[in-house]
Amino acid sequence: MAHTPVDPARSYEVRVAAKIFLVEDDPTLTRLLQAVLESEGYSCRIFFSPDQFLSEVGAAELEFGLDGNLLISDLDFEGSSLSGERWLLELVRSPLYRKMPILIHSGRAPISLDFLGAEGAGRTAAIAQLPKGSDMNQLLGALRNLIVSAR
Repeated sequence: MAHTPVDPARSYEVRVAAKIFLVEDDPTLTRLLQAVLESEGYSCRIFFSPDQFLSEVGAAELEFGLDGNLLISDLDFEGSSLSGERWLLELVRSPLYRKMPILIHSGRAPISLDFLGAEGAGRTAAIAQLPKGSDMNQLLGALRNLIVSAR
């Protein structure tokens, strides 16, 4: 995965400004990702399903520093009422999340996002994809690029 390097002078600013919502149902992977992200200066909030995210994250939390928020999400969740595609549709349809960059981190990535249709095309924030098992440096680079593109 190619990415444009972040200017080292802005790198620290990018990391500390970002709050990452991590939606992943694998507890082992969640702990690993959280440890790596927090060691890089990111603030993480963990959710084990889309249902949990949608019920716990409200407008008040998103209002402060919306430009610095980012979502990393898997697409496959055991016991969730939402499929991965339905979950993405919920995110692009909601005015709360239209400006939040999304990194799809899934064993199915990359997937076609054509199913998002006009709603996906009208989104004001980027959606990037990275397959699970990718190098952590690739993940961090993708995050930095999403954050910078959202500014």
